[in-house]
Amino acid sequence: MIRDITYSDTDLSRKSEDVIPEDINSPKVESIINDMIDTLEHYSVQLNAIGISACQIGEYKKIIVICRRIGFRRTNQVFINLKILEQYGEINSEEGCISLPNRFYVIKRPKTIKVGYYNRQGKYIEEEIRGKLVQILCHEADHGDGITIKRRCIQQLREDEER
Repeated sequence: MIRDITYSDTDLSRKSEDVIPEDINSPKVESIINDMIDTLEHYSVQLNAIGISACQIGEYKKIIVICRRIGFRRTNQVFINLKILEQYGEINSEEGCISLPNRFYVIKRPKTIKVGYYNRQGKYIEEEIRGKLVQILCHEADHGDGITIKRRCIQQLREDEER
């Protein structure tokens, strides 16, 4: 089911909870993931969206769905309880957000990250990520921590001024 996107800064600033690993295959979590996929596919056409965090549809669980395109094929990848374990390098990248349509911000992100997460089947995975997926995962992980893109940008500007 396509859900409405949350635009409220108050709602988006709320921290999400980890999903209990035993609940990953529960009907409730499955329903949230399916709604996230439907919503992301809907907004990928309208706003060129490529990622969504559960909080953006009003579910405060640490679940991320990324739509990846390989040629003409689209696949959805699910990250549950994503943790950034290590990060390397730094790059500035322009980012947008479906919760702040048609606004773009330059954000500093790592070049490479090592992450740990559960996949949709409940298997724990650790892997190193490079490229555009780093930016997307960091952005969506920020949502789970209650950090909006606007807040991240302001925080980085303050840090730059202090240097």
